Amino acid sequence: MILNDKYRFVFVHIPKTAGTSVRNALAALDGRNTEAVAQTKHETPMEFFAHFDERTGSSANLEDIKSYRFVCFLRHPVDRFVSLHRYLVTTHRHVYPQVPRSINRFSDVAADRPDWSTAIRALRPQVDFVRGVHPWIGRFEQLEQDFSALCEMLDTDLELQHLNASAGSEAGKDGKSWNMRKLLGRIKRMRRSSDVAPDPITAQSRRKLETLYADDMERFGY
Repeated sequence: MILNDKYRFVFVHIPKTAGTSVRNALAALDGRNTEAVAQTKHETPMEFFAHFDERTGSSANLEDIKSYRFVCFLRHPVDRFVSLHRYLVTTHRHVYPQVPRSINRFSDVAADRPDWSTAIRALRPQVDFVRGVHPWIGRFEQLEQDFSALCEMLDTDLELQHLNASAGSEAGKDGKSWNMRKLLGRIKRMRRSSDVAPDPITAQSRRKLETLYADDMERFGY
C-alpha cells in the first residue's frame, strides 16, 4: 500500500495484478507517508483503517485520509490464479512447499482452503481489497492505457517499468546493475520452472475457480 498526502491518494496493492510495477512508479512521487502503512505490501483498506491509530498515535487525520482517492489494479481471477501458482512454485517454493506443482491440484487446494494456505494473501478474492472504499480501478488487461489514465488523474507524469513481484524496490538504482539482477533473476526462475508440471488448466478447474471467485467475477465484470 502507498499513502501519499501531497497527491491525496492511497494505492491498494492487490497481489498478482502488476501491482509491483505500479507501486514502484507511484513510490517515486513526493508526499509519501510511510508511518501509517503496514510493512506488508498487501494490506486491505479495512486493515489499514483498523491499525491507523496504533501506528500513528492518533486517529485525528483518519477521516481526512478516508476522503483520499483510493486506487487499485485488478486482473481476471483465473489468470491471476495461474500467475500466482507459477510464482509460488518457481520463486516461493521454500516458503510454501505444500503447493502442488500441478495447477489443477492447486485449484483443489484453493477450494478446500487448508490451514497452511490461509497465509497466502494472494488467494484472497480481490473484493477483499476494495471493501470499505470506492476505488478508482485500473485493469491488468489494459495496463499501459489505465496507468496513463491514472497519471492524468493525479496530474503527474510517471514511467511504468515492468517488474515481477519478486523484483523489490530497486528500480531507481543504477540501470546496468538493475538489468543484470533482473536477468539473473529471470534465469533462476526459468530453471525453477522446470519443476512445474506442464499440465494446462482444465475446463473443470477453470469453472471451479470461477465459482470460488464468483464475487470478483460479478462485481468487476469478468
